[in-house]
Amino acid sequence: MGLSKNAFFFTCVTFIYIGALSITIFVISSATISAIVASLIATRRKGQMHEKKNLVLPFVLFA
Repeated sequence: MGLSKNAFFFTCVTFIYIGALSITIFVISSATISAIVASLIATRRKGQMHEKKNLVLPFVLFA
């Protein structure tokens, strides 16, 4: 009582579909996490640049 050829074919197609969905979810999740981390790093650097300007500005005015 083995699987028929059609059942085996559809089983393979189902596993390939599930594998493709898994890879897609992984890629989208990785891209989303990378974008969030990059935006956090960029905004942190931008904030530090403004802080440095604010700290240096009074010394420049009174020099």
